Amino acid sequence: MKKILISLLFLGIIFAQSKSTQDVMNEVLDNTNDAFQVNVVKHFAQGNSDSAIVMFSHFEDCIHDGNLFKVSNYVTLASTDTAIVVFDIGDTTKYSHMGWTLNSSGVCVIQVIEGGACVRSPDALSIVNTNRNSDNESVMDSVYIVNNDSTLVSYYGADTLLTYSIGGVLGGELAEGHFICKNDSLLMFKFTSGAASNKIGYTFRWCEHE
Repeated sequence: MKKILISLLFLGIIFAQSKSTQDVMNEVLDNTNDAFQVNVVKHFAQGNSDSAIVMFSHFEDCIHDGNLFKVSNYVTLASTDTAIVVFDIGDTTKYSHMGWTLNSSGVCVIQVIEGGACVRSPDALSIVNTNRNSDNESVMDSVYIVNNDSTLVSYYGADTLLTYSIGGVLGGELAEGHFICKNDSLLMFKFTSGAASNKIGYTFRWCEHE
């Protein structure tokens, strides 16, 4: 089904001159909430049709080669509580091209942090290969979550790459993005809740390639 959807979307971009940009975007958004595919449509909407086609081809290859992985879950936090999802990226010749979608039922500040060191016994998160016919394993040494336990997390020379503020009275607002991760390093997504009983959902997808 995934292959059929991607193929149809790819054809939609090829023949998009017969349709409006908004029509193509609506078709994708109606059929998927995958951050990768949404970003492809954004590229197309901004007039970057060549890069959109390359992205489609790239991620389709990763899926069918068994090199596209996913972590998805949620955490419930009290006001001022924190949680940190940590990607421990291996020392490898492969690059991890990651995309994410984050949402929050209430106010939440999200920081994307690179580098540093985490000191704790990790609560591992399950990494899923999106090609269920493949036995390939991710180059991530581990992916884990630290729940409201900042005393066990320390950063050394860490850089905050991005900061989002989402949620609020309307709730459910999204933060999304993608980039190529730095190898032999940590990538951390820190959630700081600004509301009681705050449900914060996260989905990360990344493909690994030479």
